Amino acid sequence: MEIKLMKSDLRFQKRCIYRLNIRHSNFFLEKGDFGICSADNTLITPYNINCCRMLLKRELKKKGRVHVRCNFNIPKTIKSTGVRMGKGKGDIDHYLGHLSKNDCFLEIKGVSKLLGLKLFRKISYKLPFRIKILDL
Repeated sequence: MEIKLMKSDLRFQKRCIYRLNIRHSNFFLEKGDFGICSADNTLITPYNINCCRMLLKRELKKKGRVHVRCNFNIPKTIKSTGVRMGKGKGDIDHYLGHLSKNDCFLEIKGVSKLLGLKLFRKISYKLPFRIKILDL
């Protein structure tokens, strides 16, 4: 059975980013030995996480495991180029994830401390915000 949305229900699918009241805490490690936390409140894209994941995959090979702890649940709308103003809100282009200060969004398991610090430095170049390392 397909659910059809009324015009009034459509506005809840395309939420405004800044009206969200997101409160959560991911400061503790769940599965890994090292965690990478954000030092600022920020929005993160799946592209950023994918860059970090590919870098870790290339460096770790089969030595360790990577766990991603980030939800992308904020829709970002965009209008195509050349469209005039008006005519409602644009279509959903991609989704963003919200990171609060001290939120752990990547966990690495099965890695020595020296290699963990090396990976931390490389990941910090790939992300558009400041990060911290969290270890046991």
